[in-house]
Amino acid sequence: MILVTGGLGFIGLHTVRRLLDMGEEVVATYHRAWAAPSFLESEYGKRVHVEQMDLTNPYTIFQVGSKYNITGIVHLVVPPLGASPPSEQYRINTVALYNVLEAGRLWSVKRVTIASSVAVYSGETAGPFREDMKLRIQADNTTEAFKKAEETMALFYGSATGLDVVSARIAFIFGPMYNKQRRLRHVPMTFIQQACRAAVDGKPFDPDFLPESGFSEGMAMDFTYVKDTALGLATLQTAGSLPNRIYNVSIGQATTLREVVQAIQKVRPDAQIPLNDGTPPGVRPNPYLDIGLLQKDTGFKPEYGLEGGIADYMTWLEHNAE
Repeated sequence: MILVTGGLGFIGLHTVRRLLDMGEEVVATYHRAWAAPSFLESEYGKRVHVEQMDLTNPYTIFQVGSKYNITGIVHLVVPPLGASPPSEQYRINTVALYNVLEAGRLWSVKRVTIASSVAVYSGETAGPFREDMKLRIQADNTTEAFKKAEETMALFYGSATGLDVVSARIAFIFGPMYNKQRRLRHVPMTFIQQACRAAVDGKPFDPDFLPESGFSEGMAMDFTYVKDTALGLATLQTAGSLPNRIYNVSIGQATTLREVVQAIQKVRPDAQIPLNDGTPPGVRPNPYLDIGLLQKDTGFKPEYGLEGGIADYMTWLEHNAE
């Protein structure tokens, strides 16, 4: 049985679904509130067991361990950005990571998969971004700082104790349930969410959403559909012996916002989505995660890609309020 911390969050919900599809039984945790999307509704109380958990409290973790036979852990919990001061974020991230790793050791789980981020590559001037790059020690943002630190601590803990720990560096994601979990504006992932929603509703995209100097047609990132991300995470967690400790998880290609709009217009040709002209300064060449290592070691292959992901997401939006 796989424990997915944050299993009722955005990435967690889809990772739980993928694990179920692979024949696994799952314990999905939440902190304060949780949702029951249609793609999991029939599984609750059967193959999906829901537990409230405060990862900074080891009692709640080991209580779950005494209730279920946990054989693996996917650690996805991330405190909401800006919801607490840096000192509290530091405490939550580090204490939660330690408690998860110690639980994995005491339960003798097969593997602990730790969610990292493309943000660790923020200091790189050009891609493709590969796992063996020598990353700078400083950080310009919260995610970069904590994910670098968590990778170092988790992988050292694994090597020191014999616990199988792998780190999954996740790309920029979009897809169903994102807006129910996030409230960020003026970020590229939210652009995809809002643009798809407007296209499905037959409304022009809200120009007020576009910052004056951003969202230019030449802006490019490794946009990955959340179902492909979840497939990568589930594949890593359930794989046999892994020869490496760090893996990029994405579709492995850079996509411009112009290409995003074109993909939306393939589904809804009348979609009105304005973009600023040109390419903003600072856009790095080839800004995508190289997934060759993941493919070689696990056989991973994205199921949707950018166009397939947008088409599937817009189908979801046709039948759901998000």
